[in-house]
Amino acid sequence: MTVPCADGTDLPSHPMRILVTGSRTWTNRRTIAAALNRAARDAAGRRVVLVCGACPTGADRIAEDIATAHGWHVERHPADWARHGRAAGPHRNTAMVNTGPDLCLAFIADGSRGATHTRDRAERAGIPTYTYTYTYTNQPEDPRLTAAHALIDTGRAVFVLGRTKRPVANCPACHSTKDGPAHDPQACTCLTCHGFYAATKDHTHIAAMLTAVPDGLLAVRTGTPSGLVVVDIDPHHGGQLDRNLMTPTATVATGGGGWHLYYTHPGHTVRSRPLPSRPGIDIKGDGGYVVTPPSVHPTTGHPYRWIGRRPVAEMPPTLIDAIRTPAPPTIRTPLTEPTRRENRGAISNPAALIAATLAAVDRAPEGRRRTTLYGAARGLARLVDTGHLTPAAAVAALTDCGQRNGQNPRQIHAAITGGFTAEGLGL
Repeated sequence: MTVPCADGTDLPSHPMRILVTGSRTWTNRRTIAAALNRAARDAAGRRVVLVCGACPTGADRIAEDIATAHGWHVERHPADWARHGRAAGPHRNTAMVNTGPDLCLAFIADGSRGATHTRDRAERAGIPTYTYTYTYTNQPEDPRLTAAHALIDTGRAVFVLGRTKRPVANCPACHSTKDGPAHDPQACTCLTCHGFYAATKDHTHIAAMLTAVPDGLLAVRTGTPSGLVVVDIDPHHGGQLDRNLMTPTATVATGGGGWHLYYTHPGHTVRSRPLPSRPGIDIKGDGGYVVTPPSVHPTTGHPYRWIGRRPVAEMPPTLIDAIRTPAPPTIRTPLTEPTRRENRGAISNPAALIAATLAAVDRAPEGRRRTTLYGAARGLARLVDTGHLTPAAAVAALTDCGQRNGQNPRQIHAAITGGFTAEGLGL
């Protein structure tokens, strides 16, 4: 028997019931998130109900937070101390097992007697049971999660990139990977879809993200959502610190040998873009993001790290004025159409640049075409951003290129949206 779901699909009428029991001193969110996510995948489309003992701390509290974030129903069984006295715990444990859960997950720290009792009762009842132990001395929390918690506590929105600094591909359930109406990436409820649009200030969500992408890089969304503007200095492309513009502030030494200077957002729109007339320096503001410590650079193997203990300072007026300075005017070509953008970079032959960008995909070996198409999408997104190409023309050119190189519609869509998102543009 099936029942209709809100999205029009049919789900089995009997939900997947997951009993969580654990120590009230348990603090390792990553282990619980991983176990619950794995159990939910095994549910194969069934509704999920979390059964727990309603302890306000420890494993019960963490599991409830994760279940709520996923939209699962939580069935709470608090101990009735007034009625049962010292036997309230064992009585509650037995009652939870008697509800007939499909699975029991036990998170036991330092041999917790209550969690062990529930686990043993579940095993005797024939319920599939998995036990996780936590030894505080040899299982430190993921340093990325510790850093993420600290960033969230200061009002920053954080998310997870893939291990190559690219946004994580949209999950199969995301509406943007399917045929259908326009999809709003900002309103998407998927965990890691749409790059920086998935950024969160929820501790449980970021824990689930890091579990879902265990080798990913921690990143912070810049601009208004985090109240940040970051100056990205890349010495390999000529970037240098200009002390007349860039006053001392919180600074990160990047894994690639550059620097990130963190400033508070001034309140008006600061678009992510290269700093005019200063090669090797990018402004990461609204529509942007940066990798943040303790992530490790995928090419050099060097970690991103904070330098000193300076707080995030206000943007100096000289830097704000430099960001507002118009770039040199562009030379129009037949490929471009009038736009409302006032600032355009000087590119002498956009048509040749477009052709060369797409030709790189045509020349790519079969196993590298999807990655190269993503790179081409980033290149054409930059041309869109500077007014040399319309978004519709860019998408059409990239789609044609992907099709003739054997990419399916989902791969093409992921490459284009990922490339545009990486350049701070939404589709």
